[in-house]
Amino acid sequence: AKDFFRTEWDSPVSRDVFDFYIKHVNKSNPYFQEVMDTFNHVQNNLKKGRPFYNFDLPDTIGQRRQLKDFRGKIVFLDFWFTGCFMCKEIAPYITKAEELFKNKDIQFISISIDKKETWKQGRGIFSSKNSLQLYTEDKGNNHDIIKFSKISSYPRMIVLDKLGNIVGVPPNPATDFEGFTAYLNKLL
Repeated sequence: AKDFFRTEWDSPVSRDVFDFYIKHVNKSNPYFQEVMDTFNHVQNNLKKGRPFYNFDLPDTIGQRRQLKDFRGKIVFLDFWFTGCFMCKEIAPYITKAEELFKNKDIQFISISIDKKETWKQGRGIFSSKNSLQLYTEDKGNNHDIIKFSKISSYPRMIVLDKLGNIVGVPPNPATDFEGFTAYLNKLL
């Protein structure tokens, strides 16, 4: 249940799964409170329209980048790591979308959880070639942005509106490129 809420936090069936869980779970289960805490965090922090985590991460030249730097643009976040098969699979589609949205008010950002040297080697292979490349400063899954987002599997894509508020998770560009681009287009 915890993994479901972490990966399907913007799914309309999330509340139904939670209700089913509550109805059938043994409340003395040692994981009960952890599942409750995860669901409550997701519902309170990752809802559509809620402000996203105001990150402050380094780019490829060491410049610090913050979410507030992108006010006025739709922000597409792609969380990845080197060696992630699905990350590598979607990367060319994100690159293709970047070309399509080249002169639009949208910022593509790839955020790696790798250590710095591994991140350097994986850029453009496991992430889009043209995205703004950021990394979690060798903190991996222990970085606050990952904890805030409750990311437990990769890749994880999140779209933010022009004010930095959560819009949701777009369709997978590798399996539904038209749906992916339509999802972004409707926000512009």
